[in-house]
Amino acid sequence: MTAPLDEKPEPHAGTPEAVLSLRGAAIADGRPDDAAALYEPDAVYYFAPGGDPLIGREDIRGALAELAGLHPQLQNDVRRVVIAGDVAFVVTAWRLTGIRPDGRPVMMAATSTDILRRRGDDSWGIAIDDPWGVEP
Repeated sequence: MTAPLDEKPEPHAGTPEAVLSLRGAAIADGRPDDAAALYEPDAVYYFAPGGDPLIGREDIRGALAELAGLHPQLQNDVRRVVIAGDVAFVVTAWRLTGIRPDGRPVMMAATSTDILRRRGDDSWGIAIDDPWGVEP
């Protein structure tokens, strides 16, 4: 039986860029629990463009599981990282290609804006994730 998300040890990502890399690898490898552990417990995630945000790891985990179900190939190009104390602002151009459950291909791309917080163990966690944060 799997432990609830709040009981699993959080992965240690020493930089904001490492968090995004670990998240992408976990989604691509079909590990939504590991991806969700990179989010803060009270994180906000905008899963759909213009949609209402998901709040909290459990809801975010469900969206990440949906992404993992696409068997995606992910590419991230971190464009900017600004760190002020224990807060980081990250802009990333990303691209996802995969296969929908009905067999049709899917391709998504955008430029995201993320806010991360430094955790007590000096790792970073995602506090706000807006994959659609920068309009083309």
